[in-house]
Amino acid sequence: MKEVDAATMSTPSSLRFKVGGLDCQNEVRALRAAVGPIIGGEDKLAFDTNAGLMEVMIGNTALADTIIRAVDTTGMRAHLLPEPTRPSGSALLFQVEGLDCKNEVAALQRAIGPVVGGEDRLAFDTAKGMMTVAPQRQATVDDIIRRVARPECV
Repeated sequence: MKEVDAATMSTPSSLRFKVGGLDCQNEVRALRAAVGPIIGGEDKLAFDTNAGLMEVMIGNTALADTIIRAVDTTGMRAHLLPEPTRPSGSALLFQVEGLDCKNEVAALQRAIGPVVGGEDRLAFDTAKGMMTVAPQRQATVDDIIRRVARPECV
C-alpha cells in the first residue's frame, strides 16, 4: 500500500541523542535549524518524536558536544546515547509515501522492528516521510520493503 524508496547512507555510523522536549514537528523544525548547519545539512538528521530521539548521520563523535550545545539553544536538552553493539555496515534510509503521523510510525515499528532486531534500530522523520534503519544483518532491503508494503502497515 505504501510506496518505498531505499538508499544506503554513505556514512558509516550515526550518533543518537535522547532529546528532552522533542515530541512534535515544531521541535523538529527548531532542531533542524540549530543542528543542520553544524553537520552539513538537514538531510543528515532523522527524528523519532514518539521516543524523543534525534539521529545524526555522521560518524564524527568529536561533534557531539557541539551538537549538544546547539540543541541547548532551542531550549531542549540532548544527551548522547551510548552506541549499541551493532553489526558493521551502513544505515538504510527509506522514503515512505504517506509517512506523516505517529500512527503510521507505530504501525511501522510493529511491522519492521522485529525483523531488524528491535524498534531501537528505527528512526523516523514524519516531516520528510523518512525511515532510517540502523546497521543490522537480520533483514535485507527487500524484506523491509515487503513489510512496509503490507496492508496492515497503512
